[in-house]
Amino acid sequence: MENPHTMEDSELVKQLTALKEELEDLQIEKNFVLGQTGLHVSSSKVAQQAREYEEDTIRLQGLIGEIEAEVQRRGLGNE
Repeated sequence: MENPHTMEDSELVKQLTALKEELEDLQIEKNFVLGQTGLHVSSSKVAQQAREYEEDTIRLQGLIGEIEAEVQRRGLGNE
């Protein structure tokens, strides 16, 4: 991802929206995959998937935080 400080206003807002949608999709996928009760999957595989979802969630939240800070700094409104 391009540095938020060098992005144009419209690109910044567009990127923020895309990242929020990606995070929402990730949460839906996580709940679906890890919420399966009828699957016979080893506990180590489930734990690995849970860690991967957590890492992705933290990464996306960090990116969203960076962009939201830049949006606020520029006074572009609450996105």
